[in-house]
Amino acid sequence: MEDYIIEMHELTTNLDDFYQRYVDFEYTDKKCSQCSSYGYNWSCPSFNFDVNEIWGKYANIKLYFTKITFTDEFKKRNLSFKEFREYSIRLFQTEKRKILKKMLDEEKRLNGLFLTCGPCVLCIPCEKLNENPCKHPELMRYAVESVGVKVVECVRDYFDVEAQWITHTSNPDYHIFLNAILY
Repeated sequence: MEDYIIEMHELTTNLDDFYQRYVDFEYTDKKCSQCSSYGYNWSCPSFNFDVNEIWGKYANIKLYFTKITFTDEFKKRNLSFKEFREYSIRLFQTEKRKILKKMLDEEKRLNGLFLTCGPCVLCIPCEKLNENPCKHPELMRYAVESVGVKVVECVRDYFDVEAQWITHTSNPDYHIFLNAILY
């Protein structure tokens, strides 16, 4: 029996409107700075370039939303905060690796730029931690939130799904992932 069920949805919209409503690098940089990957993963801030330069090159954005809903059987395990967090990290890494080829193929087909969900998981730990260049620059893509996308608001407005979080007192019913291709 699977621990979870995956739903995937796609939506394309005009980048000008999207940028005005959902891109705020100062806001997301502040949020990102609270993450352990900040400054230690090539796909995450801090960057040595102006993220606004990315947005000016494209006319559209295609959103790839994934909702991973945990089964009742899985929820009955009543994992502790630490267990659920560790499980979620492994789940994120596994599912992210599964879709990488599809997203890179789509990026090529659309002649665009793929923005991934969350930190790069190709090399753990990331070479940036040791101040080395990226081992896989041909595969590494920037995190959608790291270049300014307010993911929670975007997912709520476009896909009618509210984000849920792991807390010390409860585990979420689902996780959300958002990938995108600018083209």
